[in-house]
Amino acid sequence: MTKTVICFWGAGNIGKTESVRALWEKLDTSHKPPLHEINRDICATVDFEGIRVGISSLGDPDSEQEMWLDELVGMECDIIVCASRTKGRTVRAVEERAAANGYALI
Repeated sequence: MTKTVICFWGAGNIGKTESVRALWEKLDTSHKPPLHEINRDICATVDFEGIRVGISSLGDPDSEQEMWLDELVGMECDIIVCASRTKGRTVRAVEERAAANGYALI
């Protein structure tokens, strides 16, 4: 299986966090708490049919986005679903981590 990052790109306040969080709620049948939670943003892992899925909804500049992505990469997630703005530091954070760690980027 090719490791993959699926990124929700968009402007602020268009629903990226809600979309990523909804995915986590659908996949996490164990109802274990997320690794991190700040306001409505989450960082979590879910094992789904033998695939480790990492989920991070942080995508704002000056947030813990980079740290959370590094943690999911370190946990050897097969798929990482994350959020990012449309340009700047948050996009670079996603692109750099995908490239450096052998993830395809969608």
